[in-house]
Amino acid sequence: MAFTGRLRPRITNGQRLERRAAGKVAGVAWNIPMKTYLDFDPRKGWPSRSGLFYECQICGDVIASAPAEYARCRCRNFSIDVDAGRMGARDEEKVRLFEEVG
Repeated sequence: MAFTGRLRPRITNGQRLERRAAGKVAGVAWNIPMKTYLDFDPRKGWPSRSGLFYECQICGDVIASAPAEYARCRCRNFSIDVDAGRMGARDEEKVRLFEEVG
């Protein structure tokens, strides 16, 4: 058997969706029992406090609204720069805000 250059088995899209549904996002297991999605207008500011999370609808990554250091989703649509005190998205329509319930 020849070496193909792959050290990890290939993950199918279905397996990614199963992992996302199980709450394992971007290598971190999020234990969020229930989500309540909130409406917000990015032009009026991005809410940030404990218990609030942003979800990128493009890649599915979940980012805490108040991280300790710089954070962004895999597709680079949404990012939070803690040092500069700013957050933003390339496509604001593809970012959802939710809070954990329970």
